[in-house]
Amino acid sequence: MSRPGRGIPSRPDLPPPIDEPAPRARSPRRAATSALPPVEPVEPAVEVRPPPEADPAQELPQALQRAFGTPAACISEPTRARLGSELRVHVTVVATGSGRVTRASVTSPALAEEDLDCLRRHAESLRLPGPIPGAPRSIATAIVYDVGRAAAEPASSP
Repeated sequence: MSRPGRGIPSRPDLPPPIDEPAPRARSPRRAATSALPPVEPVEPAVEVRPPPEADPAQELPQALQRAFGTPAACISEPTRARLGSELRVHVTVVATGSGRVTRASVTSPALAEEDLDCLRRHAESLRLPGPIPGAPRSIATAIVYDVGRAAAEPASSP
């Protein structure tokens, strides 16, 4: 015997075929977790912000100070004898995108013209860590150092 439209012979000792598959038995552990409601994401109580990035342009005067150093060889002995313990020098440079200094100016009312020329040549020989944003760019800083200590440091004359 066959069921109409199925083309499958039926046996009188077997129950008729079921059109839907039987549900699979769930494990007790799975059944317990699936009965829980879905968890909604929770917003943090404190807003977490990444640290602000440092503006490279604000770090340029410090980079110029580090690169300029203490060129003690540029201060002549007569000037050194005349100076007090502290020397303030204003340095302005124009740097390319790669950090190469193309022009420099050095001023200080306490220094003689030959000392200022030596310091300007020293500043023109500098290379700042690049890239320099907005180049060519003018960078200015004031450098203050102890003349007595500077005399004891090794000179790096251009």
